[in-house]
Amino acid sequence: MASTIWLALLGFAMGLCTSLGGRDQRLVSALRDSFGASLPLLLTAWFCAFVSTCVMAWAGHSLGIALIGLEQGEAVLFGTVTAVALQLLFGAIVLLGTAVQLFWPVSSDALREPTRSLGALSIVLVLRQIFDPPRLTIFIVAMVLGAPLILGFGCAIGACAVLFIGWHRGNLSLHRLREGRLVRGLRMAVGAVIVIMAARFVIIALGLA
Repeated sequence: MASTIWLALLGFAMGLCTSLGGRDQRLVSALRDSFGASLPLLLTAWFCAFVSTCVMAWAGHSLGIALIGLEQGEAVLFGTVTAVALQLLFGAIVLLGTAVQLFWPVSSDALREPTRSLGALSIVLVLRQIFDPPRLTIFIVAMVLGAPLILGFGCAIGACAVLFIGWHRGNLSLHRLREGRLVRGLRMAVGAVIVIMAARFVIIALGLA
């Protein structure tokens, strides 16, 4: 029970910290300014966040199972590299890509809304979310730790909290925050933590620790 709570909190923290100031939050806040604080807009954004997060958590867990061959109860070898080492090296590469996204300023082009259709908004949101920092991070963590349902649910709740902030505050307010030191500093700090995590994965994979 305690481990379940900690995994859920880990997922929540990842979703919250890596989503703040992201492209999906920008889009939702811009649409809020255009169309008002529409409840269907918020519910659509939440639905997309849950779908994209759960899909990536499940995909990461499935890849982890495939790599280490848990169904056969033994590690699979790829040449001289064990499956666990390959898993960690792959995770490090993806995490570095995630850190680059966090370090890179979000383009103002993301403020352009797709259409007034919630269906079109859903497609745009899911496409933006599926390879964004929260989803890539939960993909790797679920691949390494398992527990995709718990981690995915926690991450989705954290991402939804950030989307609610965007929906509630609107883009003009969030733009000032995003360009300020607080949000920018947080994204840089989270990116640095992810770089350290990636380095740790490489060290373990190469047997240096």
